[in-house]
Amino acid sequence: MKTSRFARLGTWYLLALGTIALMIIAGLVLIQQYLSSQLNDSGRVNIAGRQRMLCQQIAKNAALLENRPGNAERTRVLDELATAVEDFRDSREKLTGHDDSLGAPREASPRLAELYRANGQHYRLMLQGGLDLLRQLRQDSAAPYDSLASPIRLIQEQEAAFLEGMDQIVQQYDLEARQKVKRLKRAVFILLGVSLLLIFLETVFVFLPSAREVNKTLGKSMASEKNARKMAKEIGALYSSLERSYEKISHINVPVDNPKLYAKADRGGNITYVSETFSRLTGRKKQAGNFSVAGLLGLEKQPGDFMDELIDTVSEGKTWQDEIHLEEAAGQGNGFE
Repeated sequence: MKTSRFARLGTWYLLALGTIALMIIAGLVLIQQYLSSQLNDSGRVNIAGRQRMLCQQIAKNAALLENRPGNAERTRVLDELATAVEDFRDSREKLTGHDDSLGAPREASPRLAELYRANGQHYRLMLQGGLDLLRQLRQDSAAPYDSLASPIRLIQEQEAAFLEGMDQIVQQYDLEARQKVKRLKRAVFILLGVSLLLIFLETVFVFLPSAREVNKTLGKSMASEKNARKMAKEIGALYSSLERSYEKISHINVPVDNPKLYAKADRGGNITYVSETFSRLTGRKKQAGNFSVAGLLGLEKQPGDFMDELIDTVSEGKTWQDEIHLEEAAGQGNGFE
């Protein structure tokens, strides 16, 4: 039961940790996506700023031609105009990511795509005016101003609208960047709240129950260990007592001599049998006629009540125990119980 409960707590623990890990990974993914988007957007904002500068440079060179400069000045203006027009077209392709000058970046929002399309019309006309102006000047660097008036006027007409469109695109990028930051903050706070909630739930339903079970198990283990030590001490004391008892028993366990039958008597106290050992030790032999216990043991001189008491005790089936001192035939004393 406890094993199953610990296994269930372990499963919840792993599930909670896995969910928290997923929350952390999701937060990191969101942040990385935002940073990547910001890098792309900041790059496009820089390119948009460069396009504004190139647009103004093209318009400036067109205005210089309108002032009818000399041939040397025209050559310098032509070189600057050619560089500006080429960079203007390349930067637009980098900005939109398409060869089509009217396109928009694939990841652009609907509003940005609309602004790109609106600005693309002004970009196309301005690029066309710059290319026409370059073609005429390359054909004839001393071409009269009247032949250059149409592309110059086209460039000047589209300059303000193009710059305004680029400003709107940059502002839209800034607005969307702020919105992305707000969404990122909201997502991060949501992930943080979910993570904290999971940590709280894991603490209440996993950590605390696990800690209680561990403390209970440790308490039981410590109590069992204490009881085991107490029992070991008691067993040791019992073994010591048992050893002492064995020692005492070994001291008192002296083998007792087997009892020997020296004589038999009937209930009347008359001797019916005398062993050879008794006869040899005492020199007394069974005689003919009545031969009493008193005569066998040499107790004739004892009071009569002594013998009567002895005979009565034995006749009742009881054991009489006392010590009688006899003398052997050689005059040596022997004790018999």
